[in-house]
Amino acid sequence: MKKLITGFLVTMSIVIAAIFVFNKNDYTDAKKFAEAGQYKAFYENIENKLNKNDKVAFELLMEYFIQAVQDGDLDEVKYYLEHDKSLIDAQSKDEARAIDAVLIANEVINMEMLEMILSYHPKLNYTVPYFKNMSPLQMVSMKKGLNNGVVVAKLFLEGGASPDYCIAQGPASSSALVLSYINDNFDIFQLLLQNGASLKQLNGNSTDLFGFIAASYVIELKKYFPEIKSIYVNSLKQDVLSVIQNESYRIVHAKNMNYLKVIFELKSLNEANEDGLLKLAQYFSATNEVHGMKLMINHGLCNIQGICEDVLKKASLNNNRAIIALIRK
Repeated sequence: MKKLITGFLVTMSIVIAAIFVFNKNDYTDAKKFAEAGQYKAFYENIENKLNKNDKVAFELLMEYFIQAVQDGDLDEVKYYLEHDKSLIDAQSKDEARAIDAVLIANEVINMEMLEMILSYHPKLNYTVPYFKNMSPLQMVSMKKGLNNGVVVAKLFLEGGASPDYCIAQGPASSSALVLSYINDNFDIFQLLLQNGASLKQLNGNSTDLFGFIAASYVIELKKYFPEIKSIYVNSLKQDVLSVIQNESYRIVHAKNMNYLKVIFELKSLNEANEDGLLKLAQYFSATNEVHGMKLMINHGLCNIQGICEDVLKKASLNNNRAIIALIRK
């Protein structure tokens, strides 16, 4: 009896090993076809397993699908999608999707590949785990000097991407609009505003767009005075005020004025968070930035209850008479 059981177990081990080898050889053959560029033969080799919802077969298909996207092989990508449209929103084992694979494949985005993938209507409001959990639109908005960046952003918006999509924490908690400002992607910034991007805080973030604009001045000052504090409360010393006239600071200010002008052309101040508006107005008041303050006042700053009263106190603290006159006017 013992010998019989032993013999049975040995036989079963041989059968299981044979099945394992058979399955292994199955995928080995499929991989050989794929590596040789014979993508049709590769797909046909695993098609039966795909039809049976075999997880390993699908992962293998995703691997070569994403690779084809990155390689820019339009025919191969189209062939896979025509046979299985679910690939368009599926993730590889490395958590890549077709859209983000196009964005990171090369320094120059393959527009023909991107347009073809978009023609299959992929989801665009999702996070890319290996890219700080940003959405594809956020990725494009933060990449300075990206080729066809505006065109890509426009395609995403037309394809259903929300200009305000972002998660609650981390680097991806800033909206595409804020990211485009921080990275000085002016044309994308303008495009996002034209497509309804919000000026407000999103997901409970502590800093809105105007808060970031105000912070950009403080960051510039801290290059010269790392310990500077209470800029919005105390009067500024003369050595601090002298920095405001240097070239690098004026470049920051000129950039911000360009952004503020397009904001006010396309949006109302009533659409913004008061905290950010107050910080920026206080800063302009403290540093006697007359043109910046005038721009804000001309677009209704003093119509928001309490802000100009607070800003007037700040201007008086620094004896900035031009600002005082503007507000009282």
